[in-house]
Amino acid sequence: MLSKELLIKVLSEHNWGIFLKSNPLQEMSTSNVGMIYKINEIDIDSVVNEYNTMLDTYTDKPEE
Repeated sequence: MLSKELLIKVLSEHNWGIFLKSNPLQEMSTSNVGMIYKINEIDIDSVVNEYNTMLDTYTDKPEE
């Protein structure tokens, strides 16, 4: 199982982030500057939950 704390530690130590590959930047309009962009980061809890679900699925699968 992957823990949230461990994932955050690894990402922080390497200065890594997780973002949406299909839509990495979100455009945000401003009143005086034009457009600014924000990175569409993925929620850490979602990553941990999906990883653990996939891990359970593959480890519970009987060998063929």
